[in-house]
Amino acid sequence: MKKNNKKGFTLVELLVVIVILAILAITAFTIVGNRVEEARRKAVVNDVDAVVKAFDLCVTDSSNGVSGALAGCALTNGASSSVDITTLVGKYLTKQDTSKFAGSIIKCSSGYKVSLMSGGYSTGNTCKDPKDIKESDITKSESYASSCSCS
Repeated sequence: MKKNNKKGFTLVELLVVIVILAILAITAFTIVGNRVEEARRKAVVNDVDAVVKAFDLCVTDSSNGVSGALAGCALTNGASSSVDITTLVGKYLTKQDTSKFAGSIIKCSSGYKVSLMSGGYSTGNTCKDPKDIKESDITKSESYASSCSCS
């Protein structure tokens, strides 16, 4: 009488393992994809904060007569000129890829108004108060306001 001492897995066992691994992989990719999207939105919110701080430095330099300050930062009648954000890059702002970074900002008596596009995500094509911009407002879009006003 022969004994069947074959060692190994059956085809059904291997298929079950493959299906389980596929389900785990799909779940992991979905979670990671959502985290990446969330991180990009947070990056735009952080970029808005950095732009406001950089613009504030520019306004301070203009008010104190610092040479080399941007002319658009100077306050006149409680408001500055609307400044293209890319003009802040270099002197007041460090951004690696300026080709994917654009928008405008203005300082009004009531606060700032900003519109920003960064890395394919934007705050939209209307200027908003930076305090009102939330992650949920950030959309995957390259539209932004080329000029902001205090109205």
